[in-house]
Amino acid sequence: MVRSHSEHYDLLLRTTLDPDLPLGRNKHRDPNLDFRALADRHVHQVLLDLELPHEQLHSDGHQAALDRTVAFANARLAGAGVGS
Repeated sequence: MVRSHSEHYDLLLRTTLDPDLPLGRNKHRDPNLDFRALADRHVHQVLLDLELPHEQLHSDGHQAALDRTVAFANARLAGAGVGS
């Protein structure tokens, strides 16, 4: 399923788990830290196994990820002649 869906992705960001950061309280989340670590490890392994190009998104890199995404989209749009 991941392989099929990933064919449509142009930019893939993978969050990097920081187990020292507490879970946000704005949503109901499972507080199981072992589950969080396993999920992180398995997502990473799927990306490697499927050889999906992706970029790391670190917990303190939100603005950098936004900047990178906007630059990526602008470059794609410029290359497609959109807006000319």
